[in-house]
Amino acid sequence: MSLPPLYELRAFEVAARLNSFSKAAETLNITPGAVSRHVRTLELWFDCELFKRQGPRVEVTEAGRVLAGQLNESFTSIEWACRAFRSENHLLRLKTPST
Repeated sequence: MSLPPLYELRAFEVAARLNSFSKAAETLNITPGAVSRHVRTLELWFDCELFKRQGPRVEVTEAGRVLAGQLNESFTSIEWACRAFRSENHLLRLKTPST
């Protein structure tokens, strides 16, 4: 099985965590419409509703909560791996003569 697009997964996870497409858009520096399209792409991919849309308001479905929880753990793990890798590469060692 191939994976759905990573950027769509991230947009969905942020929107589910913040329970808002507009707050997710602000966090990701994209438009609320882009967040909505990313979520819609995932809903088509998984063939299930991840958010209930009620006008401008959205509410995460039970399936969305399950997916968001798993994605949150995964993105946190990736973030920690990147932090550890990045901090190792920023070490600066200087050797100077003792005179």
